[in-house]
Amino acid sequence: LIAFSRGLVIFVVNFFFVYFLLTGPAWMARVSFAVSPPKQTPTAQTITKTTAPAATPAIGELPTPGQTTQGLSFDTSQFSALKESELSIPKIKVNQVPIIWNSDPDEKIMLANLRDGVVHYKSTALPGAGGNTFVTGHSSYYWWAQGRFKTVFVLLDKLANDDIVGLKFQDQLYLYQVYDKKVVNPDQVEVTAPTLEPILSLMTCVPIGTNLRRLVVQAKQIYPSAQGAIPSQP
Repeated sequence: LIAFSRGLVIFVVNFFFVYFLLTGPAWMARVSFAVSPPKQTPTAQTITKTTAPAATPAIGELPTPGQTTQGLSFDTSQFSALKESELSIPKIKVNQVPIIWNSDPDEKIMLANLRDGVVHYKSTALPGAGGNTFVTGHSSYYWWAQGRFKTVFVLLDKLANDDIVGLKFQDQLYLYQVYDKKVVNPDQVEVTAPTLEPILSLMTCVPIGTNLRRLVVQAKQIYPSAQGAIPSQP
């Protein structure tokens, strides 16, 4: 019994040693976020409900600090540096990450593309076309593997309702407001299904260091106006 207990302890210690060796950068990012979260104010890096909204911008006009879209007030200056095909999520310190559009879902192709940023599933909608724009990124990956974006979505679970996500596509800025977050199994492919309204879905693997399940965060388009968008076809 003593020998068995000693062997079990050694196994557990070795298991966690290897686990943290493989996922070290991901956990360091989470500790850094906990120690130094982004500063938040009512008009910067957050979306806040407004009871007495300022003038609402016209359709096609980018809202400025103090203006509102769909009853929300926010500062868009944090997205001013976005270049073509880049994604930013200020809440979780994702800044100007490249988006690889229309990627084949084949695993080898996906992994190769994830070296260069986050990846859009080619079977899903593109921004501006209406429907579900589906993007995935690593929460963790082998630290010795190529690529600078192995932990790009390690903090995706920190997003909450009303957080804002921005991206640039075909020289147009798109802003999205988070409204849902869920964990699904890998075979629950309905999360990529077309939607009537334009949304952005962000996915990553959980728990950290595994691909057992998928965390999916969904955000509705709030700029430009979603009115008149053409739904994606299945």
